[in-house]
Amino acid sequence: MVDKVRVECAELKLGMYVCELDRPWLETPFPFQGFALDSMESIEAVRRVCDYVFVDTELGIAPRRPARTAAGGASGWSAEVRGGARPQTLASLPIAAAGRPVYPRRTDFEAELARAHTLQTEGRALIGQVFRDVRLGKSLDPGDARAVVRSLTESILANPDALLWMMQLKRRDEYTSLHCLNVCILSLAFGRHLGLPREALHELGLGALLHDIGKMRVPLEILNKPGRLEPQEFAVIQTHTGEGREILRVNSGLGNAVLDIVYGHHERRDGSGYPRRLSGDEISLFSRMVAIVDVYDAVTSDRVYHKAASPVATLGWMYEHRAELFDPGLVESFIQSLGIFPAGSVVEMTSGAVGVVIDASPERRLRPRVLMVLNPDKEPIEQPRVIDLAERPVDAAGRTFDVRLVLEPGSYGVHPADYLSGEFTAAEL
Repeated sequence: MVDKVRVECAELKLGMYVCELDRPWLETPFPFQGFALDSMESIEAVRRVCDYVFVDTELGIAPRRPARTAAGGASGWSAEVRGGARPQTLASLPIAAAGRPVYPRRTDFEAELARAHTLQTEGRALIGQVFRDVRLGKSLDPGDARAVVRSLTESILANPDALLWMMQLKRRDEYTSLHCLNVCILSLAFGRHLGLPREALHELGLGALLHDIGKMRVPLEILNKPGRLEPQEFAVIQTHTGEGREILRVNSGLGNAVLDIVYGHHERRDGSGYPRRLSGDEISLFSRMVAIVDVYDAVTSDRVYHKAASPVATLGWMYEHRAELFDPGLVESFIQSLGIFPAGSVVEMTSGAVGVVIDASPERRLRPRVLMVLNPDKEPIEQPRVIDLAERPVDAAGRTFDVRLVLEPGSYGVHPADYLSGEFTAAEL
């Protein structure tokens, strides 16, 4: 449990670690989930924005005066999800306290990458087979899907960045199956961030993996249409949630939590979704989570009718529309789970060099590890190298090496999927 105490901003000291603010993180210039007060400038920046904050006394120094412990703690919902994200069918779930994950990272990125590659391959094969069986009218045996989700869960709990990195392998002609796998991976990472126990993660992951199974009963000419759907075609698409629930209800023996995700992942907070036009807390927790993840992966993927948007632009749009479409608190938590620069983001550095983010853990939200692939002249680097921005490296001119801007996928010919082998070395600046 996090030892989190409230401190008035006038009493902040160097060496404290801020883990929660008196207002939403996204209304401030500060990194999500915490930062150390390592200079007087950082203390003054906090004082300009906040009246009080909460500090983690395990990650930084404690106040010298008695202070009251923050309410909530590890047994209740974190501050990030207090905006309407209270549990419904899972009321007793232990949720992470603000600023501190329940699950520590047990492996580093490189060590986890090999397992993630195997699991991604197995997952693609499984969902492809499931979809083929459904199209042929065969019964669904959920045993293999459960096994894959359990394995994906263990990898996500060990280090989510490896599987998030593998998600960059996206092919337009495999969109539906890869989308289901990616939504599963993202949902598990999201659930890990919220501190859901393994049993809940397994149900969340299984529902996410199978959320679009009903699309196998949608005619391919509608499913793969390159242009805008006509109203009658969209009405056919909308039937996939009910079709999916019926497929699983009749053939699989899966529980209500999984069926509800399949049926409810297109509901929207303002009642504009389908099929039941539910609103607010009428939508189950897991359906609210998968709704967010489903939209994020769809917008950041190449489709037959649109090119992928950047992760940062997509998250910005989702945050802007969080109040009407999604659960606002869960949107903020989802953004926090991915980080400011999600794994796979293409970034340009202050030197002009271009790289791909490979590690966006909570401890390094603004200073991730980046795989450098183009030099400042935008020419390919023969042997891609990893630079750890947390070590505050400097470039040839002696300036701190940092991210200048996030680029659209494919900028300067850089596609993250081209670097999935993991065969890269640490940089020597």
